[in-house]
Amino acid sequence: MSFCPVPHTSRDQGWLVTGALLGASAALYARRLYAARSRGQTAKRHGGPTLASADPALYPYLLEKGTRPSEPLQELFAAVEREPRARMMGSPDEAHFLGWLVELMGAKRVLEVGVFRGSTTLALASALPQEGEVVALELNGDFCSTGRRYWDKAGVGGKIDLRLRPPAGSMRLL
Repeated sequence: MSFCPVPHTSRDQGWLVTGALLGASAALYARRLYAARSRGQTAKRHGGPTLASADPALYPYLLEKGTRPSEPLQELFAAVEREPRARMMGSPDEAHFLGWLVELMGAKRVLEVGVFRGSTTLALASALPQEGEVVALELNGDFCSTGRRYWDKAGVGGKIDLRLRPPAGSMRLL
């Protein structure tokens, strides 16, 4: 299996690779955040310069009307926002988009490179069919402990294979 810098599926193995998409999203967010700060604006929680950077009132509307997070996912987002480095978490609209992408593509296996607190992992696992699997690669198990509680609460803990080791070595083992 080869890894390319954009999300894709491999027909022979059925993987959806999400790390590159999240990396691109983070780069876009950082660029917009830098632009907003240079104009004297600040971002608050996930209401900052993301999809709706032109109109700050639009983002809360998009979250309310455009996403349908489960109760465990909503609780996880709230819990992570109280934790250190909460800004590293994927935003609710990103989690929703990736879950939708999993459903649209009919993916059965997802490779997530970088889990952090596990909110996107929960969204991905929830979108998979019952026999689906998320292989989640992370270096820091302390961060993942927050998400694990909610993975089990949502009933998708059995779909998530969390591997706590350097991603490059883990990918070679796949």
